Amino acid sequence: MWKFRLMTGFAGILALAACATEDQTAMDNALLTEESTVVQGGCIAATMETTGAVMATVSKTEFTSTGTVVYLDIPGAEAPWACYVNDAGTVERVEYTGSEGYL
Repeated sequence: MWKFRLMTGFAGILALAACATEDQTAMDNALLTEESTVVQGGCIAATMETTGAVMATVSKTEFTSTGTVVYLDIPGAEAPWACYVNDAGTVERVEYTGSEGYL
């Protein structure tokens, strides 16, 4: 009988641990999404200011060991623009990824 109770108790602990892990992962993802949205918004503004464009859309976001790179599409550009953001969330630079002949 005690083996059954022990096994049932152990199963309950595992179930609770799994829930806690899922909850923590969901919270981490929510924070990451919120942070990404702020970074992307900053990059959209910086890219529009740099290019004079009235619209920019995020095509891809990459997370690196030194920060984040957000790639943006600008109407009429042959290649995306890259916006580099440091770990503190500050836009460091915006640059065109294609040939300058197509600017």
